[in-house]
Amino acid sequence: MQVQHCETNDHFVPIGSQGLSPGRGKGALRSAAIEAAGAVSACLEAFRVTGDSRWHNQAWSAFNWFLGDNDLQLPLYDSVTGGCRDGLHPDRANENQERSRRYRF
Repeated sequence: MQVQHCETNDHFVPIGSQGLSPGRGKGALRSAAIEAAGAVSACLEAFRVTGDSRWHNQAWSAFNWFLGDNDLQLPLYDSVTGGCRDGLHPDRANENQERSRRYRF
């Protein structure tokens, strides 16, 4: 398993829901919370099984995507309301905050 990272500043980058964008690399299109949450879960399970701290660090990297360590440097989680936005568009955070997003966060 390999976790995707930005080549410029090394933050977690899920592959966008529309795949790869020619000339812009991985995650240049819409990125969803479910992809980041899945990466957190997978990395924590890999850490539990292997004991390799690399997976613990990768889990934190994917988790921090929700807190603003992402391509747009925008938090998806709102600590005041407890809401969590659906994902990122190329130029903004998606304003959708369905209840299921809180559970992903």
